[in-house]
This record gives sequence, C-alpha cells and structure tokens, in this order.
Amino acid sequence: MKEKRMIGLLFSCCFSRSDMINYDMVHKQSNNFASRVCKMIICRCEEVTEEEIRQAVRNGAVSMSGVKRRTRACMGLCQGHTCSKLIARIISEETGKPLSDIQPSIARPPVRPVTVKAFLNK
Repeated sequence: MKEKRMIGLLFSCCFSRSDMINYDMVHKQSNNFASRVCKMIICRCEEVTEEEIRQAVRNGAVSMSGVKRRTRACMGLCQGHTCSKLIARIISEETGKPLSDIQPSIARPPVRPVTVKAFLNK
C-alpha cells in the first residue's frame, strides 16, 4: 500500500492529470505495461520512454547504473530526482527483483574544466 502511495505522489508531481488517469486505466486493465504504455515518457529531462528502458533491461541493464548508461535516463537537469523511482519499478517488473534489492545509481559531482592558472599560487 505504501508503494502505491509513493508512486501516486511521484506521478502527481511528474505527469499531468490525464497521464495519471491513462496510467491508472492501463494498470487496472493489464499487468503488462510494455504492450500498452510504450510511449510514456519516464525521464522528461532526456525524453526517455518506458519502452526504451524496458528494452535496455531486456538487453542486460539490470541496475540503475546500467539503464543510465544505455538510455541517458537520470542524466538531465534533475539528475534522476523525478524518474529514478519509476525506473527502479520498471527494472523490478522486468527482472522480478524486489524494489529493495535495486540499488540507486552512483551520484557523481559534475566535472568542469579548470585552467592551469587556477592551480598556480599567486
């Protein structure tokens, strides 16, 4: 029950009301999301669809880091704050692993070029 509430809250902040209604209708009609909701955008920053994520998992990306490397999901401006839970749920559905076993991707600070002058003591 707690998971449904979390997903509902996540959908309410990431998707429009009509998207949530469509998702709920599909979820009630069928447990096979890939056949019905393949065009739903999961990562809005990088415009990665649910089908792209499912395909990446089928091709061997069974972790958040693997999906991130193959699809660029979680690499946008939000750095996965809006889509990581949805991606974890898709990985769980495709692999059969419980959500608690899916590790979050490794967060790294952004790298920026630094001039040699910045290292010199003046």
